[in-house]
Amino acid sequence: MATKLFKSLVTLGTGGAVSTGVYLTKEYWWPDDRQITRSISRALIEDQYVLLDASKPDDWSSVFEKYKVANPDGAKDVSQLQKECKELLSKELNKDNYKKARMWCVESQSVAQKLGLFNRSALSTDSTTDDAKWKSKIESHKSSLAPNKLNHDFKDADEQNVKVIKEKCSELSKKTNTDDTFESDFETSLSWCSVDIPNSN
Repeated sequence: MATKLFKSLVTLGTGGAVSTGVYLTKEYWWPDDRQITRSISRALIEDQYVLLDASKPDDWSSVFEKYKVANPDGAKDVSQLQKECKELLSKELNKDNYKKARMWCVESQSVAQKLGLFNRSALSTDSTTDDAKWKSKIESHKSSLAPNKLNHDFKDADEQNVKVIKEKCSELSKKTNTDDTFESDFETSLSWCSVDIPNSN
């Protein structure tokens, strides 16, 4: 993968307790200047998206329904959107066009699905199975150095805060690539709502 996906493990511990987690940085979503000649289609594929296929009209129709709500003055039908996507995908990478293509020219992908593509597993939000891990996340979240923070100030790792972090992570997991803030939502979910999938070897 041409872009730099993961930074080194970051230590977010306090009081001698160490919590490590792998997190995405902006270099993952956006390459350095040496990589700027990549096409948008290549960048999307490397970032684990699946380009919409002309032979799957249902996928296009589903995306177009969301597209026309967000872009009332945009493409008027699926065929016009397909034409726009073809042009976008062939262009050299730039941020605005990448974002448009990520939203409207690839198969639907949720934050939860994307976690799995990067060997991460979402912590349980509907049982107490992972509560100890949630409490560890909350403790790490208190650090001023913590990246990609959730929109909440966790004071303690008590049961109420465990409930709050589960709710926020559950909301994030449902976000999809057609959401404007998908990249930042994914980064936040990766940092605070998931753990590495154990290596089976």
